[in-house]
Amino acid sequence: MRNLFILIFAFITIDKISCQTSDSIDYKVYSRIIDSYNQDCVQKYKKKGTRSILINSTSNFKNVYAQIDNEYPKYLKSNCLTCSDRIDSSFVPDTRFMNLILKLDTVNSKAVKFSNNFQLQRYKTQIIDSLEFHSFFMDNKINNGWKRFYDKYPKSLGIMTLSKIAYSNDKKFCAVYIELKYNSLGAEGFVLLIDLNNFRIIKKELLWQS
Repeated sequence: MRNLFILIFAFITIDKISCQTSDSIDYKVYSRIIDSYNQDCVQKYKKKGTRSILINSTSNFKNVYAQIDNEYPKYLKSNCLTCSDRIDSSFVPDTRFMNLILKLDTVNSKAVKFSNNFQLQRYKTQIIDSLEFHSFFMDNKINNGWKRFYDKYPKSLGIMTLSKIAYSNDKKFCAVYIELKYNSLGAEGFVLLIDLNNFRIIKKELLWQS
């Protein structure tokens, strides 16, 4: 009876913290978005011998706007550099992009687990979980950690974390958060506005950088 109680408790706990399965993930959309991101950041991808990108097994959205100010929409409007467009001599809010950034919070309320079903044009992908990634830095010496990381994954370009995708109501556009960490002074997090007709990056908002 005690073992049964433990088992039931474990299932309840796992259900609360677990991620959604990858069954409903559109890996083709993710792959096209990542390819567009890679092309857009080509200067950062000139690391000699790069052959693969490690993708965090769990999705995440690191929203610096919501963390800074409780009046999230108001703060977003005044601090998102690409959430307004200059038309003639004035700036006009891009409500499409702002609404999709706000929607990212909703769709990312629960994480998703990725499988290695990505198909990039330029790079292979590997899945790595956060526990393994952080294990490289257990001694709190970040440079040693990156050396251990690249000793194990010598042809990779750091670790990429993806959010779940927020789609516009007409399914013509989407927004996604992409985070890339590749060395001790090389990390960045962007929200991208994507045209789903051709997967072109329309806007790229830098949320944080180190």
